Order: sequence, then structure tokens, then C-alpha cells
Amino acid sequence: MICVRIAELNLKMRRFKLVNVTIPDNLKDPEWGLMGEDIFKRTYSRSKIDGDSETWAETVKRVVDGNCNFVEQKYIEGKEPEKLFDLLYNFKILPGGRHLWVTGIEGSQFISNCWTSGWDKNDFSRHFTFAFARLMEGGGVGANYSNSYFKGFKTIPNKVSLHIVCDETHNDYLGFSDLLSDQYSNMWHGAHPIQDSREGWVESLSILLNAHYNDSEDIILDVSQIRPSGTRLKSFGGTASGPKPLIEMMHEINRLMNEAVGTKPNSKLCLLIDHEIAKTVVAGNVRRSARMSMKHWKDDDIFEFIQMKEDSLSHWTTNISVIIDNAFFSAIRKKDKTARKVLRAISEGMLKNGEPGLFNITKANEGELYDTYCSNPCGEITLPEYGSCNLGSVNISKYAHKETEMREAFRLMARFLIRATYSDYPDAEAKRIVERDRRIGVGITGFADWQVLEGHTYSHFPNCDGQKQKLKNMAEEVREEARNYAFQLRIPEPVKVTMVAPTGTTSKLCGSSEGIQPILFKYFKRRVSFSTIDSIQKTLLDRLEKEGHEIEDSVYVPNTKCVIYYCKASILDSDVDRELVESADDLTVEDMLSVQKTIQQIYADNSVSFTLNVDTEEISVKNLERTIIAFGPDIKGTTVMPKISNRQQMPYEKITEEEYNNAKIKSIGVGESECKNGVCSLVVKNEDDE
Repeated sequence: MICVRIAELNLKMRRFKLVNVTIPDNLKDPEWGLMGEDIFKRTYSRSKIDGDSETWAETVKRVVDGNCNFVEQKYIEGKEPEKLFDLLYNFKILPGGRHLWVTGIEGSQFISNCWTSGWDKNDFSRHFTFAFARLMEGGGVGANYSNSYFKGFKTIPNKVSLHIVCDETHNDYLGFSDLLSDQYSNMWHGAHPIQDSREGWVESLSILLNAHYNDSEDIILDVSQIRPSGTRLKSFGGTASGPKPLIEMMHEINRLMNEAVGTKPNSKLCLLIDHEIAKTVVAGNVRRSARMSMKHWKDDDIFEFIQMKEDSLSHWTTNISVIIDNAFFSAIRKKDKTARKVLRAISEGMLKNGEPGLFNITKANEGELYDTYCSNPCGEITLPEYGSCNLGSVNISKYAHKETEMREAFRLMARFLIRATYSDYPDAEAKRIVERDRRIGVGITGFADWQVLEGHTYSHFPNCDGQKQKLKNMAEEVREEARNYAFQLRIPEPVKVTMVAPTGTTSKLCGSSEGIQPILFKYFKRRVSFSTIDSIQKTLLDRLEKEGHEIEDSVYVPNTKCVIYYCKASILDSDVDRELVESADDLTVEDMLSVQKTIQQIYADNSVSFTLNVDTEEISVKNLERTIIAFGPDIKGTTVMPKISNRQQMPYEKITEEEYNNAKIKSIGVGESECKNGVCSLVVKNEDDE
């Protein structure tokens, strides 16, 4: 058995040596965007054997080599690795951040940005352990909490007494000793030791949840082996949180389960458990715990769901969306009271704090082989249960008036992502879904910049036949190459191939506009969060403070501070007609939705992640309702974010040109963000980058 394992490892090592692209001599420095180099160094640059950090060129080489070596060399075109190196090094293509972080790292090839966690009526713990594991790996998780998914679950029969023990010599002992058992000792042979690993934490959650369905009355878990807080995490980056967040999570989940004894699991209970899980992952101060929670509009508790984030600090670990369908719009036309009331609640919530979003499942199911379950947390990929994202975008702002070159970039991005479906998958069911569907998402980013550079305003796009045809050609190029490459590889043709993601962190590397979002503000403050317990981040934070940046304590995440940057949109420094530059302030809701609708129709067969930034003083609830009725049937989903919000520490805040000019420290950047909950994070390892 050992000889077989060694042979497998040797074969894998040889496979990774098949492609070894050469870094060109005399490379020009990459054209970094606002904070782009810092984002790279603290988010995607890995440590090398000698302890130094990768340069951008070395990261690009690792990613290109690793991606090409997912398949046999005979399936790689001549000069394809060199072409990919050039495209990625110069930010002409931008694979999802997860590709940049793990591709080419043997044993860590979990390249999926996001997942969906389904429901198993025969194993209540399955949903939660899957979500916990994926969140700890740095992925985002979406889930559908519609009541139909809870039919068939068995009544929770047992109360459980949870006892957690720990060796008194543990470095963090005094910080959580009040949470430990006063009945059991960690020296007792019956205490179950929690291993110091992601798998160990997941196992402990499984033990607890399953105990409520077994005959167990007392559960004794020993956290002595869990490394203390502040310890560096080598494989996924950042610092360890210590045992305390896990202990707190286990006690709270046990309390929720004990209170539910005698009832069947429902969406409220499961949403609360998932929130506790995500809070625990965030406590590590490295990952966002991006989540999406959806619920069908006909559910009898839909109004409670819509309002569950009203105070901005409840359920803050998830975005929420209401699932609508053709029946919803039919009911609206028939003046159905329930549908009208749901529409009113959605519209009021959107204008109050940006929640909930909308997910049109009828539209999402178009072109699917199996029913759609949910989207990823940002909404650009429609997925079945236990599906996953595999994303990358072409930065079309680099291809103004260069359609032939742009076509080649789209073709190569499609090949890159299809190869990535051969990467490792940490769950057997997730792997089966990937191999069945081979779903990819080739996206576009830099759209707003591209329009201006080609001589058009953002709002004119739906009437630009030439521009629309170019993007339609790109979608056709991706589909054709996906079909041809799948045939060569003898795998199923990808069920869907195109999408539009927010591209938040990756677009910041080069400073291009993000996804198809318009520029949010021409001049703005940007808040970026930094960990105070991660040594690398703390060093940067200290430097920024000395330089004179304004700094605030985060109101959302402990051990975190927010740095305020005074910025202007990067397109304003380009050689363009400024009259063509439109920010969200210059656009109506109809302008923005018309762009989304058009791109959904001509380009994205998956979905389009899009946020409408609206001035609540200029649009009423009734106007928003009419807009949803007009555009809702033709788009798969959308989110409204009020520019004036009751949320504290919004990631972007509008300022005047004069305020920008008078700022002590100025920056040039983009004016949009994927962040909805709290501040944007500059240095999040493995974040959901859709």
C-alpha cells in the first residue's frame, strides 16, 4: 500500500513538471492599480522554499504551470502557456482569486471560489459540516432555505449536555476557562479530542449535531490540541483564532438544538446555526465567510426572512435574496394581495439597507439540465445542490478597438477554466457534480472603462449595436471553444460557460472598473479593513497610520481596523473625453437595469452579478416596485444598495472633488465594490471573489 501511494505521488510530481513556462527576461513592472501591489502581496503571494514571497511573475508562472498540468501535455496548444503568462501578467485576464492563491500548489488545489450546501433528510449534519468545511477553506457558500427543503426531516428527539474540557497549560486557557466543564477533566479517557485541523473542527460539529438524533446525553470534547490564538496558519494563510470561537459556537448551537427538541428542523433554526458557523470562521480574522441565503416568496414565513437583517448586525454573515418566479409576476399582474405585499416588503428593505436581493429561479433554470437550487453568494453562477464556482474574467478595458486580440483572450480563458475542472475537490458529491456539468464562468470586467475607451457612455450600451455584437461574438467564441476542447478531452460539454462576476479583489490589482458595474463615485472615500492580530497586516497598518491615513476600529469584526483612503476613479486619469464618464449618480435605475438585461441576453448564460446603487431620496418604494415588475422577468437576479444607508462604515462614501484635492493622502482607484456587509477587506486570504 505504501509503495502504491509513493508511485501515485511520483506520478503526480512528474505531471506537474510537464509544463514549465519560462519567465521572460527584462519584464516590465506590471501596471498596478490602487493598492494593487499590496493586495497581491498580502492576498495571493505565497511563501517560497527560502521563505521569501513570490513576485507577481512567479505567481503567474505558478498559476499557468499548475493549470496547464491539470491535463496531459498533448491537450495544451503550442505556446499556450506563454500566451497565458503574458495575458495574466499584464492583467488582460483575471482568473478568480482562488485560482491565483492555490493553483500550482500540490495538495491544495481547491480552486472553487464558492459552493452551495444542500440538504440531506437522512443526515441533518451534512448541510452544516459541508458549509463549515468550505468556509474554513476560504470559499463562500450559498443555500436555499425554502420550506420545501425541510419536508421529511425527522423530529429532533434528544437534549444534549455539552461539556468542553482543556488542558490548563494551554496558552489561551484563561481566556475561555469560564466556558469549560466543571464536571469532567481533560484527563478523562472518555473525552473526545478535537484535532487541530479543519477536519477536526468539522468532526466536532458533526458529533454534536448527530448526538441530538442519537441516544447521547453527554458529549465531552477536548480542545487541548487546538493551537493557540495568533499562531501562523501555513496552508491557507493568516493567524489561528485559538479554541475560544469554536467553544462559543458549539455552546450556542447546542443551545439552539436543545430549544428545538420535539420539533422538526426549520429554516429559522438552520439559518441561526449557519450564522454561528460563519461567525466562527470570521473570528479567525482572515476569511469573510461569504454566504447567500435564499427563500421562496410563497413561504409562510417569508416576511420574517425579509426582515431578519433590519438592524444590520443580525445575520451579518450572509446576503439574503427572495426567490421569485413566473408565478410571482403572474400573481402581481392579477393583483394578488400576498404577492403585492411581498413585493412591497422587498422594495422597502432594498431602499432601507440593501436587503433582500431578488433571484428569478424561472429565468435561472433556462438552459439548465437540472433544477437550479441556489446561486453563489454574489449571484453570478446558478448552481444545483453541492455545485461549485469555477470563474475567470477577461479585462476588456485592455482591448479597446482590439476585437481580434480580445477574442483570443476569451478563447484561452475558456480553456483555462475547463482544465481547472480537473483540480482536486474536497467532497465526493461536489466532485461528481463538477464532472457531470463541467460548468465554467468566463466573465467580463472593466466594462465601464471599455465603453468610455471605445467612445461611448455607459448608459448608451443597450443602443450600441456594434458594442453588443462584440460581446455576443465573445460569448459565441467561449461556447465554441468549450465545445471543441471538451470533445478533445472526451468530457461532457460544459452546461453553461459565461457569467459576469463583481471581480472585486482581482480588478483592484490593476485598478479597472469591476464587472459591468458603473463607476460608483468619481471621488470617494474607501474603507479597507486590516487585521490587528496578523503580523503582516499589523505591520502594514502601522505604516499607514504613520503616513497619516485616517483609521477607525471596525464595528463588525473584532481585532480589525479600517483605513480610509481618499480616491478618484482611475478612468479620470485616462486620455478620454470626460463627458463620456458616467458614475451611478448620472444614471437612472432604468439605465443600469437596461445594461444588465442586455448583457444577460447577449452574453451571460449563467447569470450576472449586479448591484444597483440608488439614491433613496430620488426613488420611492412605488417607483422601485414598478421597476422590478418591468425588469424582473428578464433578469436572473439583482441587488439594490442605497447610497444613503443606515449601515455603519460603508465601504464607499462619496466626496466632492474639492475634498479629494484637499486630502492629505490621495489615491487613484475604481469606484465600485462587491462588499455589502461592512467594510471591504484588502487582505482577505482566499476570499469569494465572484
